[in-house]
Amino acid sequence: MFHSPPPSSPAVLRRASAILLAALVVGSSRPAAAETADDIVRSWLETLRATGLTVETGAITYQPGADTVEVRDLKVTTRSIGALPSLVQRTPSVFFAGLAKSPDGVISAKSIVVAASAGQSEDGRISIAIGGLDAADVVMPKSPEVSYDPNRPFSNQLLYLRALLGARASTARIGRFDMTMTPKEGQSVSISYDGLTLIGLADGKIERATSGAGRITSTVRDAKSGAPVEIDIRIGSAQISGYDFGAYLHIVDDAAYVNGRGDGVWRQLQASATAEGISVTAGPAEFSIAKAEIGGFELRQFDTPISGILDQIMVDPKYFEKDPASAMKFGLGYLGAFRIKSYSLEGWNIKAQDLDRFRMARLAFKDFSGAGLGEFSLEGLDADGKGNVIRVGKFSFGDLVFPPRAAFEEAFSAATTGGQVDPQSVIPTLGFVRLDNVEVSPARKERIALGSYALDLAGYVKAIPTSVRMTLKNLTVPASYVEDRKGREALVALGYDRIDLSGEIDARWDEASTDLTLNTARLSMTGAGSLFATLALGNLPRAVFEDPKTAQQYLVGLLLKTVSFGYTDDSLADRGLKFAAAKMKQSPDVLRNQALAGLQFVLAEVRDPERNRRMVDAVTAFVRNPKSLTISSKLTAALPIVQIIGTAQARPQSLPDLLMLDAEANQ
Repeated sequence: MFHSPPPSSPAVLRRASAILLAALVVGSSRPAAAETADDIVRSWLETLRATGLTVETGAITYQPGADTVEVRDLKVTTRSIGALPSLVQRTPSVFFAGLAKSPDGVISAKSIVVAASAGQSEDGRISIAIGGLDAADVVMPKSPEVSYDPNRPFSNQLLYLRALLGARASTARIGRFDMTMTPKEGQSVSISYDGLTLIGLADGKIERATSGAGRITSTVRDAKSGAPVEIDIRIGSAQISGYDFGAYLHIVDDAAYVNGRGDGVWRQLQASATAEGISVTAGPAEFSIAKAEIGGFELRQFDTPISGILDQIMVDPKYFEKDPASAMKFGLGYLGAFRIKSYSLEGWNIKAQDLDRFRMARLAFKDFSGAGLGEFSLEGLDADGKGNVIRVGKFSFGDLVFPPRAAFEEAFSAATTGGQVDPQSVIPTLGFVRLDNVEVSPARKERIALGSYALDLAGYVKAIPTSVRMTLKNLTVPASYVEDRKGREALVALGYDRIDLSGEIDARWDEASTDLTLNTARLSMTGAGSLFATLALGNLPRAVFEDPKTAQQYLVGLLLKTVSFGYTDDSLADRGLKFAAAKMKQSPDVLRNQALAGLQFVLAEVRDPERNRRMVDAVTAFVRNPKSLTISSKLTAALPIVQIIGTAQARPQSLPDLLMLDAEANQ
């Protein structure tokens, strides 16, 4: 036997909202012929019945002198749809003041007051209580005459949504809302909030909407154990400013597409939205957020109208499973139809099993859309799980650019038809990464720390950057983390109980000259020294970046223009010499002389007398008083890389002469 799934909370909320909206916003469709307020109300009730609602009332009291009408004991019943049962909402009183109707059927009222009401589903599984409504300066647009088409459910809704653009109210306040549901045995859901206030509703726009404290509680069964799990979600308050319902309609209403094409114009859906005092408890797990905020949410039309697709999805929820190509196209269109200026979550706290502490000061992103992401950032992370501690001052990345939609569509088409897919065509490009003040302390181990890390990437050819700059400051790792025992013991013997590394790389490729230049590459260790290098290669064509698999064929033409490398000492040479002398039971001077003799033998391969003299002098000066040593090429013409590789393999001792190396010491 097949069973319909239980109704979802959003579905019930939509139905409850439909009752309220239908009862208060949908105007009469009958023509106005000098109707009294009493006539208007009765006509309005008939219009509600025409929409498929069952409407019953008690007495209707009209006071011409006071220009008021009161409907007593209003009972509105919806139809059951699928798994969603019919709902009955009972309202003791609906009071109108200053009711009027224009010749085109638009109803207005100086005020509407709806008493607290209660409702229940026909099967008793759902109950709803609304603490009344008070609205001023209300305009209710004329109800459209709709012939319901079951094959076009979303398009049917659009007719009513368009009418809502004409609704107006200077203020509207809904009292406390409570709803409980028991979808099935052992499950329950409870939803409540302390009221909603709308200010400045006109032309589909809401100046401001605020909500009091809200709460959702539910009981579900654990999937593994079957034990009940209590879930409790709370929000202290919420506010939306500058909401434009028309911006949403402009996206989903086919009539808004000129000549069946999207106009590409961004429209603001909301200026900002905030929620404070958010908390979620699920069994033993808890998390809370002090404040969530979205700023500047914008929409634009798809390339082509979408209401037909939305009709298909509502009629057949598995529509996209049957047509993956349409699903891909719609998904990409959706990503291209919205952008968020900013989003942030502040004051995170999480408690869970095996997580003793998790705090985060702020998580945020800005300028997010289908085109890319301006920045993602995380600040003030402090987490502890079973003694494993991690702290992050700030982590961020950004200037992320997504490939164009056409690239995804082409890749999807190729993948589904057996064609070739270029992976680079669908890889996003990244602009920067930042990491500051990081500490990692594994349980029962010493702390690893990072001062800062920065990576900047630019000049992309497909997915490969041609400009790279990286800086690393104070990556500190205790010597105890060195796995090789002899290496660890050597570090300690040299006087290093920890390794403190810093470094930088700056490399760029220039398309006009086809030169790849390593402006600097440096790695330093505090209390030891630093290695550095520069390099310039020529004749590196764009094709290498466009298709790295072809790089081998361009190696033949690659040229070395310049190269330099060196070392700046910060006591490592002296420590190393003393360590070696003690181990070999020799004096430091003896070891220096032995080293010089060996180096002079190697440098004998430098045939140019002047360069040989300069290199010997520089090496000698450095060995006797180690401060810095720089070795650089003095090439008069660029050398083919293949020649250098061949020489290195056949006669490596001649490389210094081939590269025309020279040296400077202690500069």
